Amino acid sequence: MARIVFETDIAAPVATLVEALTTTEGIAGWWTDDVGFDGAGVGAVMRLGFAVAPLPFELTITRADRSIVAYPQGRSRHTGTTPP
Repeated sequence: MARIVFETDIAAPVATLVEALTTTEGIAGWWTDDVGFDGAGVGAVMRLGFAVAPLPFELTITRADRSIVAYPQGRSRHTGTTPP
């Protein structure tokens, strides 16, 4: 499976970035407003809905600190499917 790593420099305080990547309000502010979490912080499962996706994406926060926020997807529910 391919691995995608996204890295960028952003001029904002670290705490602001971590919040933007790990909270409902943060994710809704830049990605999708159809977002929910079961829990908070490392171990929380984030569910992201998109109008064109038949099922929500589920991502588990595996790391959230001053240097890295990580939520690898692993195997997609859409693997092996074809577009409509």
